[in-house]
Amino acid sequence: MPDMWVLRLSDAFERCQGDIELAVKVLNINDKRNRPILEKSHALRSYSVFVAKVRESVKSGNALEVAISEATRYCIAHNYLEDYFRQKQEEEVFDMLNFAWNQERALEVRAEEARAEGLSQGLSQGLSQGVLETTITAIRNVMQSMNFSVEKAMDVLQIPADERAKYAALVGQR
Repeated sequence: MPDMWVLRLSDAFERCQGDIELAVKVLNINDKRNRPILEKSHALRSYSVFVAKVRESVKSGNALEVAISEATRYCIAHNYLEDYFRQKQEEEVFDMLNFAWNQERALEVRAEEARAEGLSQGLSQGLSQGVLETTITAIRNVMQSMNFSVEKAMDVLQIPADERAKYAALVGQR
């Protein structure tokens, strides 16, 4: 993930026809990213430490709820978001972070689905193109080897009637 990127509201829509655009600069405040900003803002640095502690705990095998609880205690002990965590019930913190994690996971799933759809479309297009090329080559081979017309070659290869005009034109072009 880069240190900074721009999100545009129009990117959320397939067809954007409005005259207004909203662009938001997003800064990555994950651990050890955008240090100058984190050094200027105790709240951002604290949140960054909290998220890093949760991720570290989850990565080491703890359940998300345990990881949040441990990170909360760590942050209180080290004066990171101490006032916030003392005011909130642990369940509220879990619900808030679990929502953020689910939202992050939803975006990851959406990206994975988009990649898979793109791959599927690419494979489908590639397969269609391959079938087209192979059929044209087969028609030409039959025409040359048997000295047949395009129509007769398509009869031999049993090309469907609704596709014959397309193939006849393509064989003539190449």
